[in-house]
Parts: sequence; structure tokens; C-alpha cells
Amino acid sequence: MVGGDTRNKTYYTEQQVRNALEKSGVRVSHEIASHFIVFCPYHHNDNTPAGEVDKETGLFYCFSCQSTTDLPHLIAKSSSMTWFQAARLIGETDYDIVAVVNKALEEETIEPFDQSIVDRLHNDIAGPGREYFLQRGIDDRSIQRFQLGYSANQGMVTVPVHLQDGTLAGFVGRSIEGKRFKNNRGLKKSRLLFNLHRIWTSPNVFVVESSFDVIRLWQVGIPAVATLGAGISEEQIQMLKRSFDDITLIPDKDIAGEAMTKKILAAIPYINVIDLGDYHDVGDLTDEALCGIM
Repeated sequence: MVGGDTRNKTYYTEQQVRNALEKSGVRVSHEIASHFIVFCPYHHNDNTPAGEVDKETGLFYCFSCQSTTDLPHLIAKSSSMTWFQAARLIGETDYDIVAVVNKALEEETIEPFDQSIVDRLHNDIAGPGREYFLQRGIDDRSIQRFQLGYSANQGMVTVPVHLQDGTLAGFVGRSIEGKRFKNNRGLKKSRLLFNLHRIWTSPNVFVVESSFDVIRLWQVGIPAVATLGAGISEEQIQMLKRSFDDITLIPDKDIAGEAMTKKILAAIPYINVIDLGDYHDVGDLTDEALCGIM
């Protein structure tokens, strides 16, 4: 199957489907009562139209190559648009953008993490945990907003992380003494972007490595996500391409940051890159300097 969830649900009027096909350059041959008959963009199809698009659901099917997908993926395939640009194009005809984003989530099912654990860690933030965050330039607003926590047993502060649909996936931890990192067992960092579920509707995004850097940027009004390390995965790159048109990378000033930059640029050549100069990462900048990077 090509594309996302193709469950048979009515999301469109006939005019919405018609407008989307016309604006995206999908080649329509003719139409019948229930479908538009189109040339398939998934295989060499120039002579006889092999595909059809349902006028109510927007679902596409090709009788020749058996490709099937939903309307946003079809539009993106038939044009130079990203998936999110395609969804916005449909949105210009009063399409429900929230429905399509929820519908297009392609994460493998993950059991939600126990919220009570995050609540307990958050309730224990007073004392060493709070003081550590304040020293890192993270204020009480952020402690509440991101439900930051502290484990006295581990001597670590904790940051909850979520999937794109808001499902709690677990937490990442950092020691307040030294530089030790520990996450909950089973957390698949390569399949999520920290903070994406809060800002996916933003037209632009700043990409950093650390959750702390995302929080610092949020405090000055800058939408950001974190890869939770320099080793960005293909899944994370696809999430960026699918969710945002305007992407700016702020890599750490080290060898790992350079490697991360090269990998992202190879996949998303139109991305912007900010050089921090003499600073190692976003956490080293003042709030005033952070505001200046916009």
C-alpha cells in the first residue's frame, strides 16, 4: 500500500476533491457518478487512465499497479509539494486539517507510558531538581508546561516525551551532577521528535538536539523540536518533511553536530542552518541572543 490510512470515511465534498485534483496537477481523464478517472502517478501511465479517485472519501486506487492511498498523499505525489503543503491546499477548500493530520499519522502502535510515573516525578521537582533547571535557564513556567520532574534515587531530572499524536512515550533523564543520561526502558527516541505534538500546526520550526534547548526556545516564543541526540533517524527526517515547510537547524558546535547537519541537508536540501559561532549549543545563549536568531 502507498501512503497512509485508507479507511473508508467521508471527509470531503465532491467539489473539494475536484479542486484539489485540479490545483495539484493530477491528470483527470473523465468522471463517472462516484469517481474521477485519472492517470496513475505511481507507475508509467500515459495512454489509458488506470486510476480512480472516490468523490466522497478522496481515496485513490490504481487497477494496473494496485497502488492505493489517500488524497493528501496523491496530491503530494503528483506535484512538488510536501505532504503538509498538500494538506494545506485541501484546507483552502474548507478541509478539516486536524482530521487529515490525525489520519496520516504513520507511527507503529506503541503502548502509552504510565502517566502516574511522570506525575510522581513532577511532584518531586522541588529542591535539587528545580534548582538545576533554574541554573540551566529553565523557569517555573516551563517546569509546569513540560511537566519536568526529578528522581532523587537516580539524582536525575526528567523530561516527558510524546509521540506526534500526543501519546506519552516515556521520559529522558539527565543527572544533575556530571553528564549521565538515562531514559525509561523501551523508549524509541528514533521514532519521535520532542515537542512535535505541541507545535505541528506551526508554519516553521527550529530543530535542535536537546529537549532543554527546545524549552529555552519556547520561553522566548520560538517553535522548536529536538532529535534527542545528534544521531537523527530517517523516521525523524520524514516527520520533519511531512510536518513543516520552513525548517531551520541549529546544530551543536561539535563533530556530531556537523555529521547531523550533513545528513539532514542530504535529505532536505532547502533547510536553513544557523551557525552558533563561539557557542556550543542553544543553552549557552542568553534570552536576548535567542530572540535574535528568528
